[in-house]
Amino acid sequence: MRAFKIFVLLIAILGIAAIGWYLTDRDGVMALLGEDSQGVKVQKISPPAPTGAAPAKPAATEASAPKPAPTQTAAPAMPAAAPSVPAAELAAMTPEQFADLYARTDIAVRAALLTDFVKAAGEQNSLQVIRRFSSGPVEGRKYDLSYALAQVTVMEYNSRLASYIAGTMALNGRGTEKDLDGAMRYLRHPELLDTAAALYFRAVILADPDYVNTDRQAAIDLLRKVVETADADDPKIGDAKKLLAELGAS
Repeated sequence: MRAFKIFVLLIAILGIAAIGWYLTDRDGVMALLGEDSQGVKVQKISPPAPTGAAPAKPAATEASAPKPAPTQTAAPAMPAAAPSVPAAELAAMTPEQFADLYARTDIAVRAALLTDFVKAAGEQNSLQVIRRFSSGPVEGRKYDLSYALAQVTVMEYNSRLASYIAGTMALNGRGTEKDLDGAMRYLRHPELLDTAAALYFRAVILADPDYVNTDRQAAIDLLRKVVETADADDPKIGDAKKLLAELGAS
């Protein structure tokens, strides 16, 4: 009985202590229970990041992502223009002066320069330049210039000599790739048909197995014509006889 009284007394003392604690630190008690001092539930918030910490960067979005700079399209190159040289100055040029001008001219407009020169200089002066660089001293030959100039001289004046030079250069691949068909066309110029040199070179083409219209018999006939009709001192007679022998028709 006595023990029971002591137990009840302890319970009473603990109750009084709890009430006193609640009254003296009510906010702390409510915080432990997850409520504020008015009994409203509170939400625990994580402490803020330290002041010195760098703020997190927002994720880039399509709208905020930097757009690439527009591609710059290069302006089309302007065509090169032929050098503006007065006709009188072109006509007065020496072969060496014109060759130097030709070498310094843009490849795209060399044809225009050649035409201007041939028109200004005339057929004979054009032929002088062609001969100078196709059959002059070997170290000074410029086959590409000679062949191109010969072609233009044929177009402008239907020149017999320019046609012959262009034909032999195309046959031998000088100043251009070897072109048997083109060589034959040049060597069939109306004023060259019966000349010993043109007859001989046409026979050379006809006897070539690489020529699209190769014709051994036609070649032999032309060579015999050279031997029979050419002047006795024409060097092509000897060349014709030699080729006839090679073709087995001597």
